Amino acid sequence: MNTKFFAKLINLGMVNSMLFSLGLQITPVHALPASTPSSQEKAIDCLGDLQGTLSVTPQPIRLWETGALRWNVTVPTSCTGVGIKLYVDSQLVSPTGSRTIQPIADTSTKLHATLPAVLGGGRRTLATASIKVDLPEPPTIISIYANHMEPLLLQALREGNKHIRIENHVELDLTGWEALPIAGGVTLEGGRTPRHPGPRLYTTIRPAVLFETTGDNIRITGVRIEGPDHVGVVPDGDNKGIGIFVSGDINIEIDNNEIYGWSQAAVRVNDCDGNEGCQPGGRMLPSENPTVVRIHDNFIHHNQHEGSNGYGVSVNAGAFVLIERNVFDWNRHAIKGAGEAGTGYAAYRNLVLKNGGYHDTYCVPLYICPGGIPVYHHYTHQFDVHGTDTCFPGHANCGDAGHSMFIHYNTFLYTAGNAIKLRGIPEEGMFIGANVFAHNNWEDAVVATQFIGTYAEPGNVFGVDASTDLGVCDFDGDSLPDTFMATGATWWFSSGSDRPWVYLNTSTKRRSEVTLGHFDGDNRCDVLADGVIYPGGKPQKLPVNRVPLGGVLTSTSLSH
Repeated sequence: MNTKFFAKLINLGMVNSMLFSLGLQITPVHALPASTPSSQEKAIDCLGDLQGTLSVTPQPIRLWETGALRWNVTVPTSCTGVGIKLYVDSQLVSPTGSRTIQPIADTSTKLHATLPAVLGGGRRTLATASIKVDLPEPPTIISIYANHMEPLLLQALREGNKHIRIENHVELDLTGWEALPIAGGVTLEGGRTPRHPGPRLYTTIRPAVLFETTGDNIRITGVRIEGPDHVGVVPDGDNKGIGIFVSGDINIEIDNNEIYGWSQAAVRVNDCDGNEGCQPGGRMLPSENPTVVRIHDNFIHHNQHEGSNGYGVSVNAGAFVLIERNVFDWNRHAIKGAGEAGTGYAAYRNLVLKNGGYHDTYCVPLYICPGGIPVYHHYTHQFDVHGTDTCFPGHANCGDAGHSMFIHYNTFLYTAGNAIKLRGIPEEGMFIGANVFAHNNWEDAVVATQFIGTYAEPGNVFGVDASTDLGVCDFDGDSLPDTFMATGATWWFSSGSDRPWVYLNTSTKRRSEVTLGHFDGDNRCDVLADGVIYPGGKPQKLPVNRVPLGGVLTSTSLSH
């Protein structure tokens, strides 16, 4: 008799004896219907006696090509008709066979045998086989065109030196994944345009980090990276998530994406993250390598957290980052800089919209606030630099404050709190020039907790809200009227008047100082300023095409 089966019978007899001593009614084993113990014994013995092989050819299989999966199971003659079923993964198979496979990523497969429930059930793996997939390197592009192709994306990201293109209709559910590595040499590309939002990569739970760079020379462009917290403000103390974490890697470009729903930061950049031999300011030196990490032309929004975090872009641990032509909205801070040595940023031509900035709510005055009413909603600033110390009520509000910050040509429509706050003394200083503020004066727009380190450069303008004076014209040639905004620092348009703002040009010309129309013969709106045509509203790259002042414009010219 099979010893395992005999042990089962002994155990069952002991249980029956115990139940009988308690006066419970039991059914004797010999009274069970279905099958006899001898047939169960035979089935269990046969399950243990099976021998199987499983193989894959070729190895590896090139992406999009096919291979062969073959299996063979030796069934003893005495086991014929026992009722054992054979499976390759979830597919019922005969003892010997093969099938064509076309895997899209590394995986494994199993050959296993099962007993039917009437024979006691049971399952035994007879063989396993790994399936390796050889992914192409550039210039060949790896295309992700369906929602089930997450395994291909993850393998291509971690292998490195891959060009991955995700089609715009694709939505990849990355729920449950954390710290997905993006190796050196990867280009992750979607087709986001001023009109189309692009492919969606999302998670419904909160990972500490979703994507993390693990090498140099990486570009992430044209995709949506959606976190779980894009509605409302995450309460203080809850776990916090990061969309993209750049940790000590250089030549990183993050552009033309929509990144939202991350309660710590949409993008966090560290130069040194505590690795052995890593010195802050070692790879991202503001004096030598100020543009080795470039974050530009993104829509970064709804990254909020009560009392702390909630950053659009967070710069830390000696990192220096170029942050340019982004649109920020509904962030607690649009940009945060830490106070460690070497840390800083150059923020140029960004558009900070009116929303966000929520910090916390408390009673006023504190000693007469029954039921929590009345309340005071505290809104914080948008561009931030921490100090390394805390010298008075608050947090990180004195001491060193990094290396340097350059804040030029930005537009701040936000007025619920300050636009910019320096909370310590940077090594070189914070230089603020040619920005446009909806705040009425410097004191409302800019705050320095130690009254030193900020330098007002020429060209700052106060009390201007360009969102109240907009133009209408078709800038992307899709026959839909677009909205045009000239802030006094930069020009922007919104496709169809319902899509995110997109950067066009740097110019101090306001809406009343320019004319919109079709001046160069194509189907895209142009901007005419001081006799110069800006095709599609963008910088003039060809020899300057001047129209005589007072001259006759085309009949399609608009003057909103």
